[in-house]
Amino acid sequence: MGNKNSQSKIAFRRNQILDILHKEGKVYIADLSKTFAASLVTIRSDLDALEGEGKLIRMAGGAILPGDKYAPQSH
Repeated sequence: MGNKNSQSKIAFRRNQILDILHKEGKVYIADLSKTFAASLVTIRSDLDALEGEGKLIRMAGGAILPGDKYAPQSH
């Protein structure tokens, strides 16, 4: 049962990260770590998972939305 609660907490945090990203256009790992009282490793893991779902693009120190003008262009 603890595992289900843990998964809910992860899902909540990742949704909150996306909310911040949509409001601000970019998120920073250090800021998210403070906001959620989570380790840098945890936040990186969240960003990696969200990138794998196509919801953001990882950049050095943070992430941006797909289609952002600063996103790497595929040719």
